[in-house]
Amino acid sequence: IIYCTLGGIEAVIWTDTIQTVVLLGGALIAVVWILGGIDGGLQGMLTEAGKDSKFKWAHFNLDATSAQVAIWFMIIGGIAQNFSSYTADQAVVQRYMTTATQRLAARSIWTNAIMVVPTTFLFFGIGTALFAFYRSQPHRLDPTAAADQIFPLFISRELPAGLAGLIVAGVFAAAQSTVSTSMNSTATTLVTD
Repeated sequence: IIYCTLGGIEAVIWTDTIQTVVLLGGALIAVVWILGGIDGGLQGMLTEAGKDSKFKWAHFNLDATSAQVAIWFMIIGGIAQNFSSYTADQAVVQRYMTTATQRLAARSIWTNAIMVVPTTFLFFGIGTALFAFYRSQPHRLDPTAAADQIFPLFISRELPAGLAGLIVAGVFAAAQSTVSTSMNSTATTLVTD
């Protein structure tokens, strides 16, 4: 509370950077560990997930009533969401307003846009790897577990204590990053604006 309220945006940016490294490091370790538990590793995951069409990532239908999410919806929705947050969200705007020039602000926005792509694949990869892991070892999965409980169950049951702690730290880093940005944004708005 103290560092993100009184430390200013610089403290938020630096701690978010550290938290991002912890989050992505934890995610990479999780993927490697999950793949190590699948027969055939990466190839085994690709084969197992491919059997159930887990790599069919886009549908090109134009039917608005279809249960399948179409690529057009993802593109239009993604543009609208990013346009909104990059032009009106104080938590985002405050970051690029701290840059010295407009060119540096544009560079930071483009860097973020580029970094989102591999990060998205990394986190979707965790889900696909978990699918293949538990498909090849169904006895290790609690059949009553909800979908959002599978990764926490994997962390608590399958990882050694040190690695589990790192993954949990990554999850908390993501949560703290969101909270610290919002708290600093609120403090700045109340004090300055």
